[in-house]
Amino acid sequence: MSDKSNLLALLGSYDNLNETEPPWNRGSTVVPVSIIFLVILWICVIFRIYTRLIIVRSPGWDDVFVVLVTLSSTCGSICICLAVTHGLGKHFILLPYSETMAYLELFYIANGTYSMSTAFVKLSLLLQYMRIFQEERSMRLICIIVLVFTGLWGCAYSIMAWFPCFPVHGYWTWTVPSTCYGFGSLDSATFFGTYASSSGINMVLDIIVLIIPFPLYFRKNTPNRTKMGLLALLFLGGCINFLSIWRLATIVEHKAGTKPTFDPTFYGPISILLAVLETDVAGICASIPVFWPVLTAELDRIFVTQEIKIERAHRFSNMGDAEEYELQRGTTAELQHTERSLHSRTTSEESLNQNPDSKQARVKESHYMDEYVAAQVDPLNVTHGVESHITSQGMVKKKWKVAF
Repeated sequence: MSDKSNLLALLGSYDNLNETEPPWNRGSTVVPVSIIFLVILWICVIFRIYTRLIIVRSPGWDDVFVVLVTLSSTCGSICICLAVTHGLGKHFILLPYSETMAYLELFYIANGTYSMSTAFVKLSLLLQYMRIFQEERSMRLICIIVLVFTGLWGCAYSIMAWFPCFPVHGYWTWTVPSTCYGFGSLDSATFFGTYASSSGINMVLDIIVLIIPFPLYFRKNTPNRTKMGLLALLFLGGCINFLSIWRLATIVEHKAGTKPTFDPTFYGPISILLAVLETDVAGICASIPVFWPVLTAELDRIFVTQEIKIERAHRFSNMGDAEEYELQRGTTAELQHTERSLHSRTTSEESLNQNPDSKQARVKESHYMDEYVAAQVDPLNVTHGVESHITSQGMVKKKWKVAF
């Protein structure tokens, strides 16, 4: 192994101590941003789990993976915030050996949780898609293929992240003889290639997972509300893809912190912060479609609105045993319909006269259970949320729309 390809040989090979400190190297940027997005993630996941467990009572494996994303992302964010006090954002060559060990140990945990989080969130979305495409074999097959590949990719890079050296503590304790590879390799090309390949595959999978549900948008029978939800999902997914592309660009720019010199604590913060944002936003994106419809429904219950449409109507008054009197003159067709109705009603009443109990029950029902009368007494009493339409031949036609 030549000196130029060894990370330790690249340490201090270029004087970058006079370079301007970027804003994302400061703890005042890293810590608040990490905490804010982590809190939003927790809120969204709590709403999601509450919706699935309490409201719809239909939990699934996709919910399990969202919880795993939240836990792993939380662990990674805590480590990144702690790393600020152990050299993150500073020049690696200026750190004392104890700080170097502390930083590498924290970064080791953060890198491992990141590899898991990116896989978990994709698995959650794919399992969520399979709940949508239960009766479509072709779409389910696509989801299964991508799910299997994502699982294998996640397992491979997670193992590489959690076991970069043998023994593992050789990753942060350089004085211990160890065999390292991938994320722990001291070869600059291998070190950079591992990070670049992980980020590149992650970016491609993000794009694939994002476009899988969009055939729904172009179907004629898809409701407009679903289309709007898909557009919102596209926007959020586009943000995730933007973050993953940006992160890959920062890794390539400085070759994972090895160009022009090996200085991971100074060149790495932007890539680390983008990784935190990517996993948090992905978890948020996976949770919003589940709880948002329920949340909007609850908001509608707070802001009560009533829309009443009054239309011209015909109604007949029954004056005891006398004939029915029309309150408004109707057309010839309506009068003929009325005559047929009266004849039918006379026949029915003759039948009821033979059974007094039945007649009494019907009179009571017609008086108290008439929808028109009930509506006049209590106009907000729309029991089943169903619009009532009565034919225009001599009867009332009303339309109620009440949102709670």
